Amino acid sequence: MDEGRFWALVVDIEPTVADDPLAFDEALSDALVELPPSEVVAFANAWTRMANRAFTWDLWAAAWLLRGDAFDWEFTGFRDRLIALGQTVYERALADADSLADIPIDWHDGEEGGDVWLSLAAADAYERLTGGDIADAEPAEEPEPLEPAGEPWSRLDEPETRVPRILERTGPLELPELLPCPTCGHLTLAAPDDDCDVCVDARPPRPWEIPRG
Repeated sequence: MDEGRFWALVVDIEPTVADDPLAFDEALSDALVELPPSEVVAFANAWTRMANRAFTWDLWAAAWLLRGDAFDWEFTGFRDRLIALGQTVYERALADADSLADIPIDWHDGEEGGDVWLSLAAADAYERLTGGDIADAEPAEEPEPLEPAGEPWSRLDEPETRVPRILERTGPLELPELLPCPTCGHLTLAAPDDDCDVCVDARPPRPWEIPRG
């Protein structure tokens, strides 16, 4: 699915429910269910590509300040919400993360019971159409990059260098230091002496990680 078609589907929904991600997802699922299953898969893959493009250090800095928290799942939900705001906001934020200072929304909207909001519209529409799991559909979505794009930070000691207008809006925030995974070395950890999620899934379980029963 090309970008024009993708954004046309989003823009048809976004103006009426921009401040309600749950309503956005419900309306988008209803729109997608009118498409053939292959087009729903193409839309889902396009969404993933957009989320991967937004996987940048500057947007991660913006997410920390705007949300107050932005670990892996929180940053994923932040990027989903960014896409749901439409092409204009999305493209502007990719060019300048600080432009999100102009977006008057609560980035926690849509969260329920402590769970981060993630867009499930495509998965829901695909299940409604086929009874299957979109994760098993072909072609598979592209994987998320191992690290964000752009100039990395291990601790955002000077956020004004990245997103000064957002900092002015939110005030300073004590951000955690990101530590390297001892297995792969990527800066993903908030606590030492652990493995990142990718390495935990790839290696055999350690004795203390095997459930007893």
